[in-house]
Amino acid sequence: MSVVGTRWFKVAGVLAASGTLVLSTQAASDAHPNRGLPTPLVISTTVSTAGGYTLPAQIHAGLVTFRIGASDTDYHGIQGFSLNRGVTLDQAMDDINLTLSGGPDAGMGAMNLTRDVTEIGAVTTTPYAPQEVTVPLTKGTYYFLDLNEVDNPPLTPHIHTMTVVGDFRLSIPQLPTTVIQGLMINDQPRFKAPATMKHDGTFLGLVTGDELHEIVLRPAVPGTTDAYLDTFYEAVVNGTPRPPSPWLGSAAGMQSISPGRWAIVHLNLPPGLYALVCYVPSMDGGLPHTYVGMHQMITLT
Repeated sequence: MSVVGTRWFKVAGVLAASGTLVLSTQAASDAHPNRGLPTPLVISTTVSTAGGYTLPAQIHAGLVTFRIGASDTDYHGIQGFSLNRGVTLDQAMDDINLTLSGGPDAGMGAMNLTRDVTEIGAVTTTPYAPQEVTVPLTKGTYYFLDLNEVDNPPLTPHIHTMTVVGDFRLSIPQLPTTVIQGLMINDQPRFKAPATMKHDGTFLGLVTGDELHEIVLRPAVPGTTDAYLDTFYEAVVNGTPRPPSPWLGSAAGMQSISPGRWAIVHLNLPPGLYALVCYVPSMDGGLPHTYVGMHQMITLT
């Protein structure tokens, strides 16, 4: 086993035991160090507004890769979560609806959601190609929905229930070559990420602090800067005339995960300039995190 393989094997043992990641900042190799060990279960599905999507009703505990594409150009955010002790699914749906309601109430919804559920992520889709998000799932009951159907009449949320059974099985995923972190700095949501990565690269997404974060990439007009995004979103928040839109399309990547969670994200996006963005509402005021400075330009090569 290579040095990289040995390092990942030790990390994977920690993951299987605790679901918590302790990461060295040293980048891992792109190569898959399988060496005869099993790879994660892959769940492949395609989503559309007209046809929805499918997921298995039961799987075995372990690392699970969600490979999700879209057959239309609508926004689709396939979000997975489990209920915290004593919480009902109806309570969780009330939290989700409040979180997506907009305005100050969205902050209360985000606070309640952070308390009531554990978000495990999944995929924000793009019709360009399927994106892959690998997450650790221990035994229990998980729920999945398409955020496109929430608070979007006449659509109604279709909730997929997945039961995860058995002891956690060790497997070796595609290794990340870099880390992108969603965190709080001086009580403000921010990204910590490299300036460049491969357009078909793999990163480890980490969320720390006390708020939910997603890690998605939105294609931007060449030359767009973080300072320009600050100006653009200031106009959005204040209702003043906006400068020209910085966007060339919608975002894709990893749906939100709870603080202390992690996911391995494999991108399949065109090369170009993107902004890392997070549209999860802030618990302080309810504005989307990106509106209050949680964005970072990144070039996919």
